[in-house]
Amino acid sequence: MNNHKMQVFLILLKQLKAIQQEGGIKTVVIYRLDQKRWMPVFNVIGQDGEEMACSIRLQSSQRARTWVDLTRLAAWLRSEFAVEHCELVLSGTDIGNST
Repeated sequence: MNNHKMQVFLILLKQLKAIQQEGGIKTVVIYRLDQKRWMPVFNVIGQDGEEMACSIRLQSSQRARTWVDLTRLAAWLRSEFAVEHCELVLSGTDIGNST
């Protein structure tokens, strides 16, 4: 099992939508954080041209937006970001959040 700390930057949904408009979303990975928490991580190209991992920050706090229902998350990704396929990671990753 590959246990490594991955740095994920938390951004607002409107910022992620702007990155999408510019064609900056490269891949999406859904991580299982625990029994009933799933978090999408978007691998994007930043303004500096560097690839980075980001997820959605709740507007009301500094916390990541997570989903209880994987099926609803997949449907949301498809409708909001036109995601047709993504990777699903069931365990083994420790995610550190940055804002």
